[in-house]
Amino acid sequence: MALKVNSDWLDTEVELVKTLHGVRFSGYDDENCTADYKSKEGEDTIVKVFVDKDGQVGKADLESVKQIVSKYDDTDYGEIIIMAEKYTPSAVDYVNGQDSFTMVTPKTKMNLGVPELLSVIQSLTKKLCIRRCGKVPETEDDCEGYKKGKLVCPVRCICDNADFHAERGWVRQLRIDFENLVKVEKANQ
Repeated sequence: MALKVNSDWLDTEVELVKTLHGVRFSGYDDENCTADYKSKEGEDTIVKVFVDKDGQVGKADLESVKQIVSKYDDTDYGEIIIMAEKYTPSAVDYVNGQDSFTMVTPKTKMNLGVPELLSVIQSLTKKLCIRRCGKVPETEDDCEGYKKGKLVCPVRCICDNADFHAERGWVRQLRIDFENLVKVEKANQ
């Protein structure tokens, strides 16, 4: 069972990484005080999220990230992503100096372009369409979110907006679109 993260920013970033890298919750690491997410099919990504067992935001300090780097430095993981809403600058500097390690914070978000963001938006949209309507529409006319000239589904509205934002290359707005889809998903759980 996944851990509920009690931070809008961190929750959205975790969902982004889960969708982008295909990772799922694999347990809680008591030693490092992190929720861990690993690749589903033996791929090579691990995500360490600094939260306590109740989902409250934890803090990544230099000592804690050194422990993580030491533990995973000589493993087969190709990418280790460390996520923290609260952190020390020395922790970020240390992690960024390591090969195969990335630190994601509110100031150092993942560097994603339009194709990656549009891909995660489409993936989450498909998931929400199946949950809400039981299927993914094959054409725009198949979508039940648009009736009598009016948008009646927030998923359809966000998806249509994301297409417009992608055409213009508005990366920041696409991140907001993804965040809004995550909010719709959480509201319907």
